[in-house]
Amino acid sequence: MPPRSEPAGPLDFSGRVVVVTGGCRGIGAGIARRFLRAGAGVVICCRHAPDDVPAAGGRTAAFVEADVRDPDQID
Repeated sequence: MPPRSEPAGPLDFSGRVVVVTGGCRGIGAGIARRFLRAGAGVVICCRHAPDDVPAAGGRTAAFVEADVRDPDQID
């Protein structure tokens, strides 16, 4: 398996907020943790509450329970 790749330069998302859909597990949780390490405020949106909300860099993501496929749940 090839080694994990990191961005060529440091990511700085300080002062920004990102929303990660499907951020409760798997790739989405990994993406959420990467944004947290980059200084972003992170909101994860999942259909079901996670066992553990992603955390990294001394920060923890906020969680919103919603199905983004349903327009009534994202308005």
